[in-house]
Amino acid sequence: MAMIATLTASLVLGLFPAPALALGQTTVPAETATASGITGGSISGTITVRSGVDLGKVAVWAINLYNPANSGGAVSVQPNGTYTISGLQAGEYKVYFYSSEAEWWPEEIYGGSNFDTFVPVAVNDGQQVTGIDLRMGGGRIQGRVEMPYHVDTNTVVVEALDGSGGIAASEYPDSTGNYDLRGLPSGDYKVRVSGGVLPTWYGGGASFAEAATVSIAGEQDVWNTPMNADAGASISGYVNGPWPTAGTISHQISVWDLEGNIVKEVIVGQSGRSFTVSGLLPGQYKLGLDIFTGRRAFEGQFYSGILEHEGADAAPVITLAANEEKTRFDFTATNGGTMTGTLRDQQGHPLPFAVVEAYTRDGSLSTRKAVTDAQGKFEITGLTTGSYRLRGNTMNVRFAGLTYSGNVAEQSEAKEIAITSGARTDVGTVGYWSRANFTDVFEGQQFDHQISWMKSTGISTGWPDATFRPLLSVNRDAMAAFLYRLAGQPAFTPPATSPFVDVPTTNQFYKEIAWLASTKISGGWPDKTFRPVEPVNRDAMAAFLYRFSKVTDFEPPATSPFTDVPTNGQFYKEIAWLASAEISTGWDDHTFRPVTPVNRDAMAAFMYRFNALDN
Repeated sequence: MAMIATLTASLVLGLFPAPALALGQTTVPAETATASGITGGSISGTITVRSGVDLGKVAVWAINLYNPANSGGAVSVQPNGTYTISGLQAGEYKVYFYSSEAEWWPEEIYGGSNFDTFVPVAVNDGQQVTGIDLRMGGGRIQGRVEMPYHVDTNTVVVEALDGSGGIAASEYPDSTGNYDLRGLPSGDYKVRVSGGVLPTWYGGGASFAEAATVSIAGEQDVWNTPMNADAGASISGYVNGPWPTAGTISHQISVWDLEGNIVKEVIVGQSGRSFTVSGLLPGQYKLGLDIFTGRRAFEGQFYSGILEHEGADAAPVITLAANEEKTRFDFTATNGGTMTGTLRDQQGHPLPFAVVEAYTRDGSLSTRKAVTDAQGKFEITGLTTGSYRLRGNTMNVRFAGLTYSGNVAEQSEAKEIAITSGARTDVGTVGYWSRANFTDVFEGQQFDHQISWMKSTGISTGWPDATFRPLLSVNRDAMAAFLYRLAGQPAFTPPATSPFVDVPTTNQFYKEIAWLASTKISGGWPDKTFRPVEPVNRDAMAAFLYRFSKVTDFEPPATSPFTDVPTNGQFYKEIAWLASAEISTGWDDHTFRPVTPVNRDAMAAFMYRFNALDN
């Protein structure tokens, strides 16, 4: 169990070795299979080891990056070196190999040399992923890197490059600088150290061509003489403010050149709240904290309090001379806002392993991403106060495509979502919208798209004969039903006694009408009637939507937007708000016609536009 706790606590989502992988993308071998239709997915591969290693003592784990509690249990390796981890939920996994054998390094991570460097393995629903192999046979190159005391060895990487310049093995040295490059086939190699030090080649050469050659034959062990690495220039500082909770992603410092490229990145917290970025060449740089490369709970910022969306151009320039050590570049971290919800397909099934993004209409705030878990739930963190839209995309085998907040298929129609730094906002269910028509609504007729949206979202079910009857007036009981469904059909127990004398508790829409009264969206008439089968006039429709929106800070203009709505009219404020929100622009003659009944097709358009408002 201690092993599981260690694995869970050390998960680092979104931090990949260069070239960096975008969130939601994975690199797996080309032989990855397509969906098989079986229950649960699987990961399989082959392990090759040196002679004398007992494969029976090797265990393989698959750690779910987004839901560690649903990780794959340990499986044993077969005598021929093969393994299979079955019953995996859709998601991304860190594949971990372990053995107590003396000839085996205590732990191996697929695609990397430690818990912070790895290649995640994507498993879709029911997918069989193959070719996740580990090569531990062959030779080894061992040695030591001599570094100045202020260099963080967790930022230094040692690599063995083959004759073509490709990386055959890589390793982060331990705290004393020792490294062990394993699994090397017979051949000639060049050894390079980089990262938190200036690039240094074994043998003292200045390039690949000038570096000393290290030859491996079979299972040969080669011990290199120590390499002296130059720390170069460095920037150090301290991170104040909130700190990541256990098991979540640590703060990350990034150094940028003046062309907007990241030249170095380090994780804060290896040795407290302080950080040192070394291995820098003389030049000019910008410094950032938690600039988005993965899932973090904090707002991104550049040095001196410049928020990420304000851009690096506004941040001060840090000029470094050769081997200069600059200190006291301190940050104060800030908790960002969090957006949560559930992504579902057209049939209402949860969509695991789908990328969701929170972005702004004009790109004024930084886009943040997350990946849904096995139940389709997502949590996007590190958001700055502002108005966002949500975009969902999935590689799930049951669906591929885009959807937007408000359950719409067009980006221009996406619903705005208000986010506040440090607060959580749940958007509920985000579903894939698919066109669903009534028999009397045809593509190309007025408001056909909005009516189709009403049907696909279940806001309108139409008549038993599958018609919508778009030119009929909307009755008040139907309006109550529309608003209740638009609200997401919240849990509500209607009272045993009706709030209206003309709405019996047996009425088809009694629950919806009682809910409308309980929310004070409609109080009915002074005679305590609701008049459920009367048409809804356009002024009453404006009042209903205004109260439903819970807007409290709207000030109507001194001049009416409509020629037939005086500023002292009963519902002037509500009608003016409707115009300001562009839910209704009235007629071409600048009239609103407030006492005209609302047709059902127009009501569909009003509700569709309302749905796109900032919540």
